[in-house]
Amino acid sequence: MNTQLKNVLVETEGRYPSASELENVKKWALAMPDRIEVAQRLAEKEEDVMTNAISALGAKHPEFGQAAQYPQERFHADLRRHLRYVAQSQVLDDPTYFAEQYAEWTAEMLCAVESPEVLTEAFEILTEAVKGALDAADFRALEPFFFQFDRCLHEA
Repeated sequence: MNTQLKNVLVETEGRYPSASELENVKKWALAMPDRIEVAQRLAEKEEDVMTNAISALGAKHPEFGQAAQYPQERFHADLRRHLRYVAQSQVLDDPTYFAEQYAEWTAEMLCAVESPEVLTEAFEILTEAVKGALDAADFRALEPFFFQFDRCLHEA
């Protein structure tokens, strides 16, 4: 259950939830299978997405990942972790979870070892690779989390 719905239900302590509160929970639950399928399709395309993004990034910035403080293997693992957090947060339908459990601290950590401009470009390349690998509806489901991370990079 996402953070917003948890908060709504916590606020109902000692009373029955209202019809509108229950309707929101029901909508969230009924949409869960679709969100799971989107995450599964991203998981199936993960290797293609990673290969395409790393290739495009390497062509644009051959020097990226050469610094000892942020080796290429570590960055590739961070890109993969990013995809997985996007998928998980989309399944939960929870931007708050995404921000608090991943985006804010990851953006700060990455900006400590690489410039925000290069990171922004790298994650834009990853986003474009996802967009190219999935159909438009699946990408639209994931897109808010990609943009949320971009905002976190600019705020770090």
